[in-house]
Amino acid sequence: MTFARRKHRRVIRRWWGGSGWGNWVTIAPAVFFLLPKAAGMSITQPLMQNNEHSTNSADASSATLASAAPDKSPASAGNEPCELSIIVPAYNEEARLGKSLPVILEYLRQQPYTWELLVVNDGSRDRTEQVARECCGHQVRVITNSPNRGKGYSIRRGMLEARGKWRLFSDADLSTPISELDKFWPFTRQGYDVVIGSRALPDSDLEVRQPRSRELIGRVFNTIVQTFLVPGLADTQCGYKLFSAAAAEAVFSRQTLHGFAFDVEILVLAHRLGYRIKEVPVRWINDPGSKVSTLNGVKGFVDLGRLCLRRFGRENSQSRPRE
Repeated sequence: MTFARRKHRRVIRRWWGGSGWGNWVTIAPAVFFLLPKAAGMSITQPLMQNNEHSTNSADASSATLASAAPDKSPASAGNEPCELSIIVPAYNEEARLGKSLPVILEYLRQQPYTWELLVVNDGSRDRTEQVARECCGHQVRVITNSPNRGKGYSIRRGMLEARGKWRLFSDADLSTPISELDKFWPFTRQGYDVVIGSRALPDSDLEVRQPRSRELIGRVFNTIVQTFLVPGLADTQCGYKLFSAAAAEAVFSRQTLHGFAFDVEILVLAHRLGYRIKEVPVRWINDPGSKVSTLNGVKGFVDLGRLCLRRFGRENSQSRPRE
């Protein structure tokens, strides 16, 4: 035994002073911290080694944010269920995701429940997938469509592959802040199966409004929806909707539309299947870089016509007497 080791033993014996349990309590914290250092390890080193998606990203601040707080997400522990799944559809969203995903993670880390975060990369041609992994590391599950399939398809896939008891889809630009989810939970406890954000209720807070032309088109669109498809909902198009697992699996497995009008179809399906729907006023900050084009709007009206024809066709077939 070397002189240094004998010296360390003498020091420990003097400090220890015996073998009582009280002395073990005194020395245990010191042993916990000193043993890893003696082996040349850091206490946090195993956490960093388990990050299967860690990269040598130039964005050091995003990497720090992803590993700074305790991970309450079950995503790193296999296919375990969790309380909440958040699904973010993304098509060429490298610029937005670098800002929005850290905000979502920061919010989730403050919650008492388990969660998972899914980004559905819809065949992006930019660095959408890489940015998602760099920002979130193992705390995000990235699902990739190939080729591009549309926002409705991406949300459908994310909602069906999610493991949460409740499943929220939110636009990548966070026009509705992620913290608005706090307003939804009381209604889930009241027995609602679907809770949707609304920009059209008296208490809705539109901090930055859409252009007047888009608001006018939206009103015409919603008038058709309320008249023929889903009466009583003031805003079907807000990209912030929460479904119970049972409602999500029943509704999205029946979804057929992947374009602008998919929101209407899933609400029509939820209503027809007997799920309770609650509309809640939310904050809205319009993103001027919105990707909803005039062409998408035209296609939305075409899909709306299909939904109306489908409904009337079903009603006619049900009312027709059997021979």
